[in-house]
Amino acid sequence: MTKIIKFFILLTTSVVFSQSNFEGQALYSVSTTPIDINILTDKELPESMKKLTESLFNPKDDLNCILYFSKTESIFFKSKKLNNPNKKKTITDILIGNGKYYAEAKKKKILQQREFMGDLFLIESEFFNWTLTQEEKKIGKYTCYKAIGVRIIENSKGTFKKDVIAWYTPEIPTFFGPKNYCGLPGLIVSLKDGDLFFNLKKIKLNPKKKIKIKRPSKGKKMSLLEYELLMKRLFYEKKNN
Repeated sequence: MTKIIKFFILLTTSVVFSQSNFEGQALYSVSTTPIDINILTDKELPESMKKLTESLFNPKDDLNCILYFSKTESIFFKSKKLNNPNKKKTITDILIGNGKYYAEAKKKKILQQREFMGDLFLIESEFFNWTLTQEEKKIGKYTCYKAIGVRIIENSKGTFKKDVIAWYTPEIPTFFGPKNYCGLPGLIVSLKDGDLFFNLKKIKLNPKKKIKIKRPSKGKKMSLLEYELLMKRLFYEKKNN
C-alpha cells in the first residue's frame, strides 16, 4: 500500500510539473559541522588566535542563500541582503563561495558562474545523479523522501567518494534545489553535502511580484572536467614553484 501511495504522489507531481506555471522563492540556512579547534594544532594558541580560529570554523550564525525557481529554470546564490557584509569570513563562506548556480530543467544542465584568482568562469555540468529510497519523514509541514547521491572528491591524499543526502518533498513540485543539486521530483527541503548542511527556512510560492531568473552570461565557458583539470594544473604549478 505504501508503494502505491508513493507512486500516486510521484505521478501527481509529474502531472503538476507538466501543467503548472508556478514559481517560487526559497530561503535556505547553511551551516557547517562544528569542529573542535583544539585538534587543529598541537601547539597552545594565544587567546586571541583561539577566538579567531573559533569564529572561522564555528560561526555562531548560519548563512542565508536564496533559490529562485520557475517551471523551467532556477538560480541559487548567497544572499547579500540577508547576510552581514561586515562580518569576517567563515568556513561556511569559503565552502559556499560567491558563485551562482543556474539550472535548466529541459536540458538537465547546471551553469555555475564563479570567480577564481580574478578570472570569471562559466562551468557547465549535468544534473546530479540520485538514487531514490522509500525512506520518508516529516520536516516541518512537509512529507519528505530521502535521496542519495555520490560526489567524487580528489585531493593530495587520493580519490574519495562521499554521500550527499537530500530530503525532498513532492508537495512543492519543482526539480530544483541548493547549488547544483537538482533533478529530484520535488523541492529539496534538507541536504547534507559533506560538512555543509542546507535547510529550508522559508518559502514563497507564486508571489505577486513575478520572479525574474537571469541566466549568467559573463565568464569563460568550459565543462566541469575542463575546469577541474585547470585547477589541478594551477595547483601543481603553484606547488612546484
